[in-house]
Amino acid sequence: MRRIGLKRILIAVLGLCLVGGAAGCSLPVLSQRPVTVESREVTSQTDALVVDMKIPVVSGIEDEELQARINAELENAALREREEIARLAQVGEKLPGTTFELYWDYRVTFNKNGILSLVTTSYQYTGGAHGLTVQESYTYDLKKGKKLSLADIFLPGVDYKKVINEEVKKQMASDPDKFPDGVAAFTGIADNQPYYLEEGSLVVYFGLYEIAPYVSGIPEFAIPFSRFDGGVKAELLE
Repeated sequence: MRRIGLKRILIAVLGLCLVGGAAGCSLPVLSQRPVTVESREVTSQTDALVVDMKIPVVSGIEDEELQARINAELENAALREREEIARLAQVGEKLPGTTFELYWDYRVTFNKNGILSLVTTSYQYTGGAHGLTVQESYTYDLKKGKKLSLADIFLPGVDYKKVINEEVKKQMASDPDKFPDGVAAFTGIADNQPYYLEEGSLVVYFGLYEIAPYVSGIPEFAIPFSRFDGGVKAELLE
């Protein structure tokens, strides 16, 4: 029934377009369905090493080659970390009472109109006072079959760096407890600045110690798309 109803609507709109073609009528664009992201768990435990990983597996992409490429990139990123900490744990076995740890997880932050954005978080403990958390992000255009850089989010000619730098400084200045040195530690975003997408906003982030002390965690700055005065590509705004 739903298919029949949709077909009737499209036929009706087409008829109106044929009648009023001179008025510039056009057919509506139907949004691409979100893809599916599920977890593949990898766990193991010995006296020297604990591993608990949830690796994202993407399905539902029409281009199967692209889907395989994305899944390989995500899995390889996770397994490289497991191999590295396993190598370190072999050395750690010689240190009584030392257990190395690796926790790896992800979250999907944007999944609509053929755009998929997700964030992976890795926590490693290899001894010492505390562990180390590393965040990575991946944003894909599933229609064009490419990974999107920060610049790809915007229309040509948009001075997005200026807007982002202003917003980062503003948010840092408003939170002196998290940024005790003020904006002095921030000199502007990089060309390959890490980011991810959320509904209605862009989020740029920085690594531990990069612009704030360890206790402040991974600094993130959400910037509404509206701050870019229409300079964001249309598929992110629908």
